[in-house]
Amino acid sequence: MEIKKILIIQRQLPFYRVPLFENLLKSKKYDFYLITGKNDSVSGSDVELKNPKHFKMINKKTKIKNFEIWKHINLEEKIRKIRPDVVIIEAMVSNISNWKITRLKKKFNFKLIGWVCGYQNYTGKIKDLLLRKFFKKFDYFLAYHTAAKKFLTHYRISENKITILHNSTKTNFNYNKKEINKIKNKYSLKNKKIVLYVGRIIKSKKIEILLEAIKKLGDNYACLIVGKGDYLPCLKEKYKDIKNIKFVGEVIQSKENYFKIADVFALPGPGGLALNEALYHGLPIVSSLADGCAEDLVINDYNGFLIRKMSSSGLADKIKYIFNKNKKVLYAKNSLKLGKKFSFENFVKNFIRGVSKCLENSKNEKNINYCRGTP
Repeated sequence: MEIKKILIIQRQLPFYRVPLFENLLKSKKYDFYLITGKNDSVSGSDVELKNPKHFKMINKKTKIKNFEIWKHINLEEKIRKIRPDVVIIEAMVSNISNWKITRLKKKFNFKLIGWVCGYQNYTGKIKDLLLRKFFKKFDYFLAYHTAAKKFLTHYRISENKITILHNSTKTNFNYNKKEINKIKNKYSLKNKKIVLYVGRIIKSKKIEILLEAIKKLGDNYACLIVGKGDYLPCLKEKYKDIKNIKFVGEVIQSKENYFKIADVFALPGPGGLALNEALYHGLPIVSSLADGCAEDLVINDYNGFLIRKMSSSGLADKIKYIFNKNKKVLYAKNSLKLGKKFSFENFVKNFIRGVSKCLENSKNEKNINYCRGTP
């Protein structure tokens, strides 16, 4: 029996997605192919896998106020060359090429899967109408998390057409004691209760809420801000006189050492994969809804707290509670338990399982149609 070809199309290939795609491209069950855009404007990198089944395409992005419109160049030619049985795309209505791909389904006879992060309570009337029309064109969906599944069922997508992936990333546990001591000395962290943030430094991440919470908590606490972004200079200037706020910059190769140093992980705004990393490293977590994944990854008074209406006072209170009520060890232990459930290995398995269910559904539909057509 011929192995099915599965084509994944992504606007860009950020470094944290590399382990997933490397695993999929080595799959023996399906013949995976990957197309990603050149010059990744989101993560600032242009990663290329050393694999002949990874192709590059040219992206065009237009920004109108706060709305981004994407388009991929020469994508149809690549689809024609690969001739996939299944195509997986980010289910974004703002990507013009996605609408074209929905029209190419019939021409090239492939099944279409949408990879969905959606979790918004309200999308606006225009986007709502577009999503209702757009989602009808898909055969199956891969949901980032439970919140994304709820989002899809709101649009009347049947549950048997959804697999929850529990998006994850591969994590390094090669802690370096010498490096850890250097970090502690560099940022004067001795005898401090350390709160960690890891992620992009942009305004929408609401990092100021965390920094204001640290100001409220006082000098016994220290906050490490790990990451880069265009909002970093603004934050550095605004909090330059606050000695217990430390801006580390971007760290990729030895990021695990910062998780090892920290006592608590905080995520005041949007985000996602950093919460997974906090689980794997056994950290108590205080988080916003993030990208919706916090509903799965953070359980109140079990491994931390999920704050739906995030504020600096609320964040400070929950961080203080963890220390004052001696919850740190218990929450850390429970984070490790959840980390096993939402592991990277399970993420890969769920991805492949979702593809299998899509193909299985397609086969069942063909059998039903055949039976209906018989006398």
